[in-house]
Amino acid sequence: MSEIGGLLAQVEVSTKAKHIPRIRKLPRKDGLFRVWSPENQAVSYLVDLNAKTCTCPNFTQQGAKCKHIKVAENICEIRRQKGREYDRKYRRKRYQENREEIKKYNREYQRERYHSDPEFREKSLKKACEFRSKNHLKLQEDYKRFKIEYGGKCTVCGESNLDLVDPHHPHGKEEKGRGFAYTKEFRDWVRYGIKPDVVLMCVKCHRLRHLAERRREEVGPS
Repeated sequence: MSEIGGLLAQVEVSTKAKHIPRIRKLPRKDGLFRVWSPENQAVSYLVDLNAKTCTCPNFTQQGAKCKHIKVAENICEIRRQKGREYDRKYRRKRYQENREEIKKYNREYQRERYHSDPEFREKSLKKACEFRSKNHLKLQEDYKRFKIEYGGKCTVCGESNLDLVDPHHPHGKEEKGRGFAYTKEFRDWVRYGIKPDVVLMCVKCHRLRHLAERRREEVGPS
């Protein structure tokens, strides 16, 4: 382990100093690396990570995994982790900068494809049914947690039975024919903690509110 650590340290120092690296991936060669010996910088060995082979005397004579193969694997894993971390940071930054545009594009694209492609519509409905059946219990727990976070009682009459209380959009943005637990607003709250602009109302008060709004729309402004 000490030899491997020393070799890794030399690789890091050499790459930072912009000298000839002690390990180099051969161009246009998948899984082939050239690793320089820490004892003699003029000697190098070819490592094939796909076949787990090396041209050093230790591997050719004994057939065991040598330190050159271990160093190449460690360096590949380090580079892979750095690449994944950079990719995550880039995607997170890009999403935060263009969140509304990305959401708008996704909604329009999905809506257009849903109505124009019958195969995609059937696949989407099947996927939604499978998701609901698998995550029904978790959905109920999240929905109950949502109600508790928003006060756990009706904002009009004070009804505290969670089975009789549902979210209400005070600005009339409710989706027709869908429960709030299956809306995108609720999914965003579960995944990202984005709080929707809703209030809790019991079944009776909710019904009366919508009935009053419907009558007001039918009568028109006075």
